[in-house]
Amino acid sequence: MKLEHTGTLALGALALVNLAATAGDLPPMGGSMNHIMVHLNAANEIELTVANPGEMVFYEPTETYTGAAAVLNGTRFNAQYGWLVSGLWAPPPGGFVYIDQIDASPTLSVYAGRAFGPYSFMDPILGTGSSSSRFAWDGVMLHNYYAVTMPGHYSASYLVYIGDENGEPIAGYTPGEITLGWVWDTGCAADIAEPFGVLDLADITAFVTAFSLGAPAADVAEPFGVFDLADISGFVGTFQNGCP
Repeated sequence: MKLEHTGTLALGALALVNLAATAGDLPPMGGSMNHIMVHLNAANEIELTVANPGEMVFYEPTETYTGAAAVLNGTRFNAQYGWLVSGLWAPPPGGFVYIDQIDASPTLSVYAGRAFGPYSFMDPILGTGSSSSRFAWDGVMLHNYYAVTMPGHYSASYLVYIGDENGEPIAGYTPGEITLGWVWDTGCAADIAEPFGVLDLADITAFVTAFSLGAPAADVAEPFGVFDLADISGFVGTFQNGCP
């Protein structure tokens, strides 16, 4: 997988990009753009900053999508985070910019926000399905779609580095790392399945599934990030007491 660079990566040039989808519907981002600024400093260190830190809220669609975007049907999603070049810089000759998902919440799916490299719009990427955990980025603004089927707090961590055509890091360049977050909050830890607002067998089944997967919907009690008896007790207690 190669990343072609024909000159210095320029922030201003990104404004000329046509982001229209070529197949099917183009779902909304779920809110205003929130860019992950990618900069290579004079010491050859990748610096990553987010314009507006914090969790993005998963969008609840009111429509059914067709074409490539149909992969989002039955999910809540968000595409506010976008990779964007900061400043004027370029990788060395024979070098490419890679974005590698090094950690992510179980059941978080990622789809390409536009066509790039070998990917088409809405192709699974970054470990979704059988896709690679990394891709070579072409330097053009990229808002991928993150989708989930159950409530909870989700996160994904990324390593951005300079590598050769095979994806191997090039010596002398320091990678950057960043963690992004999203949330789908129903306001009740036990209300995790449709119909929302009703506690029933569907919620119990969803909790059991989430717990077995280590998914955020079952992470309802401290210590967060650990799935244990406290989560089961927390869910059962909330379910028995009912939601506000």
